[in-house]
Amino acid sequence: MSQEYCSDQSIYVAHLIEEYLRSHPEAMDSFDGISKWWITRQKLHESVDSVNSALHILINKGIVEKIEDEYYRYTKR
Repeated sequence: MSQEYCSDQSIYVAHLIEEYLRSHPEAMDSFDGISKWWITRQKLHESVDSVNSALHILINKGIVEKIEDEYYRYTKR
């Protein structure tokens, strides 16, 4: 494989596909299916994890507080 195909973006997408396959070892799809469903699903999962981690960071810094176990709000009012 030439260097042009080993960009950071390509490596990132390869990671997303690998994570999808680990979670769904029997998966099989077309190029379009992989592009539309596998990648999107992994990005969504990654986004959810990122938001969760970010909220924990902000809670620990005292910037956000969690209300009633499901709502978050800015503490600097």
